[in-house]
Amino acid sequence: MKKISILGDSNVDMMIYLNNSTELSDPKLFCGGTAANVAYGLSKLENQVHFFGSVGNDIHGKFIIDDMNNSDVNIDHLDIIETESTAMVIGVVDQQSERNLFVWPPSSAAHSKFELSEKDIDKLVKSDWLHVSGISLREDPVCSSMLQAMKICHERDITVSFDLNLRIELWGMSEEFRNIIFKAISYSKYIFGSLSEEYSHLFSSDPLEIQFNTKTNKEKTFIVRDGVNGSICYSDNNIIKTPAFIIKPIDSVGAGDAFNSGFINSIIKYKDLDTALVNANAVAAYKIQGEGARHLPDWLKLVEFINKTSTYRDITQQSQE
Repeated sequence: MKKISILGDSNVDMMIYLNNSTELSDPKLFCGGTAANVAYGLSKLENQVHFFGSVGNDIHGKFIIDDMNNSDVNIDHLDIIETESTAMVIGVVDQQSERNLFVWPPSSAAHSKFELSEKDIDKLVKSDWLHVSGISLREDPVCSSMLQAMKICHERDITVSFDLNLRIELWGMSEEFRNIIFKAISYSKYIFGSLSEEYSHLFSSDPLEIQFNTKTNKEKTFIVRDGVNGSICYSDNNIIKTPAFIIKPIDSVGAGDAFNSGFINSIIKYKDLDTALVNANAVAAYKIQGEGARHLPDWLKLVEFINKTSTYRDITQQSQE
């Protein structure tokens, strides 16, 4: 079994759902975090996962630790920070599953204080895959630790995947941060991002197809998540487009993380981009049908979902027959 290391953020999500135009649900508490969600999803799909990060010594930190222990994610490298609080994301989700998110504290939360130790490095270099999230590149020391981990793994031919997670609506896009993002891309084999929220801000001057197929990026695979339009993969001058599954959306929080876990799981087990995109779309769609970022399938539920759920391509083909 391949060893997957996930480095980055973990937090709690307090979600409020808009049941109709005037009625709000009672707040519901879930575990979250863009990196921690991927760790959870990969564990559900029967992978050996080690999580590297930090939480506060508080009730929310304990909530996260208990959740990871129950999901078989190894947390030997999860640090407890005495001086900072575990982050909370407060979200309001409307009837179309669209969300508005607010983060507290807005900076200096416990996950930003993670520092890579020699013990962490010794474990990382024994991994087969490292996945990280750009949301942790906003602050030091976690930013420097993440770039160090990516560089170490890249130099040892350990596969590195990177979810852009720019969150420009929360923190903006400085030139310094842009340079950090491109440094992280330089260490990565697989880069994930949404078309409107991330890639368009990085490659706004030229068509995406041109940017993704320059000589500099030739050995990289760029994966574009595009909601109901499905997903697109740019790899070595090849473009693969895969349609989304048709579902009734309930909560889109964590859908990108779910997509990432489905993709990574498939690449590791099948080494095929077409299969990986189908499975990634399926895991994301499955997640959107339930509340909270951890509404994720195990392998049997994923196969069942794919077999019984239509895609937009299926509908198009039926209409042409």
